[in-house]
Order: sequence, then structure tokens, then C-alpha cells
Amino acid sequence: MLFATCANAQDTSTDSIAKEKTTVEFNDKGLQFKKGENFLLNFRFRTQLRAGYFSRLDDENEPGFEAIVRRMRLRFEGHLLSPKLEYKIQLSFANRDMDLESGAPQIVRDAVFYYKPNSFWSFGMGQTKLPGNRERVNSSGELQMPDRSIANGEFTVDRDFGIFVDRDFEIKKHVIQLRTAISTGEGRGQLKTDDGLAYTGV
Repeated sequence: MLFATCANAQDTSTDSIAKEKTTVEFNDKGLQFKKGENFLLNFRFRTQLRAGYFSRLDDENEPGFEAIVRRMRLRFEGHLLSPKLEYKIQLSFANRDMDLESGAPQIVRDAVFYYKPNSFWSFGMGQTKLPGNRERVNSSGELQMPDRSIANGEFTVDRDFGIFVDRDFEIKKHVIQLRTAISTGEGRGQLKTDDGLAYTGV
């Protein structure tokens, strides 16, 4: 009888792990799918619609009116196998958001994995924003205005494929963030790379 009780307890433990349910929740992170501690997927989308009227006194042409979908993005993020192994995928679908000037639609904006052994270190590999300046690293969805400054548009290094190493230092209750990257220097969505590399830090 004692042997049977022990066996049942072991089977119950195994079944509870195998039959761990996936929970679905809608919260401030978006639509969240979670299974135990080893799988998390946050799905969300955002769009920016822009309408404007512009006119110049020194322009003989008629005043202009603009109505466009400025941004339309899908974002997937979470962790796999362990909370320390995170991923981020972001896709863009608006014409103004795909860099059509490069010759082909650039749908993939972010496709990167991170390993975060603790709260201070982060190691990443894939395609995402380069740490060129604080204004660029912050998401446009978190900015007060939908577009960034003219200076950022001229000098930003945007996204690239590479290796990313981040380190946070806490000094007298102040946090200093170090962001570094070694990337291909070709930009996002390129079909080939050359022998040169780009080194970025902030």
C-alpha cells in the first residue's frame, strides 16, 4: 500500500508538468500567452495615422492635404525555455515604414535573441536598433511626438545585424547604462555583407 501511494504521488507530479495549461491574458503588455515559467509570448500591434494640411505663402501651387498610414507594426516578444532567454520580433507593413527607397520592402525591423544572466548584463544577437543615440533607441510609441527630430533623421544609424552587449552600473543609487554593438554595417534586410564591421556604443 505504501509503495502504491508513492507511485501515485510521482505520477501526479509528472502529469502536472506535462499537462501545464497555457494561459491567455490581455494586459498592458498586449495579448499574453504563457505556459509555466518557460514560455511567454506578448503580442501587440500599433498604428499611427497622420492627416495634415500645409500651405506656403511663397508657393504658387495649391495648398496640400496629406492623409497616410504612417506606421503599422506587429510586435512579438517574450522568452523561450527560460526567462533568461528572451526574443523580440517586430514587423512593419506601412509603405512609409518599409524603406522602399532601398529597392525592396523591408518588412523585418527586429529579429533578435537576448541572453540575460542577471539584471545587469544582456547579450544579444540578431537585427535590432543600434545604440547610436538615446532618441533613436527609445521606441516611437513612447515619444511625445510621432516623429523624431530632423537631426536624428540625418545622423541615425538605425538598425543592423550584429552582436549586442549591454551593462548597467549602479553607483550611489544612480544607474549608468552602457550599450555597445558590433554589427555588419550593412543596415537592415541586406542580402549580403562585406568584410567591414561597424562599432557602436552609447
